[in-house]
Amino acid sequence: MTRESARALERFERAFDDVDARFAALGDLGLGWRATRGVSTHARCAVRAMFAARDLRARKQAAVATAVRRRGRKLGGTSAQRALRRWIVEHFDAPYPDLAEKRRLAREIGLSVESVSNSFINLRTRFWKRLVLALAAEIERDGGGDGARRSTRHANERST
Repeated sequence: MTRESARALERFERAFDDVDARFAALGDLGLGWRATRGVSTHARCAVRAMFAARDLRARKQAAVATAVRRRGRKLGGTSAQRALRRWIVEHFDAPYPDLAEKRRLAREIGLSVESVSNSFINLRTRFWKRLVLALAAEIERDGGGDGARRSTRHANERST
């Protein structure tokens, strides 16, 4: 039980004790008021049950929060990364798997389909895009750019 809950429960207990004392005092005055023993017993039980239920909810929420924090990354290690990267390299021209392919990969790797989808989004941005840019740079270095640009460059050289 949290400190705040314990303090609140103590305040309720003191209030119930006060109610019991007042009923006892009325019975002692002899005014025909007959106080039954433990008038606030039912109310005490209800309040204690309410605090216990609230405490249980708080514990469950804390357990769920720590479980989520412990889970960490969803991608299951380097073997899963390698398998997805291998798929991207094998399908270099179109690195967009359809749903059936994502389901097959998820079963093979042991991840959810959502994790596989998110992994592909990240891999296309971080892995595949770098490969494409490196390949384009290599083609430009080797002089294998598109013919229209080369002919324009040669035309400019001839005109000067």
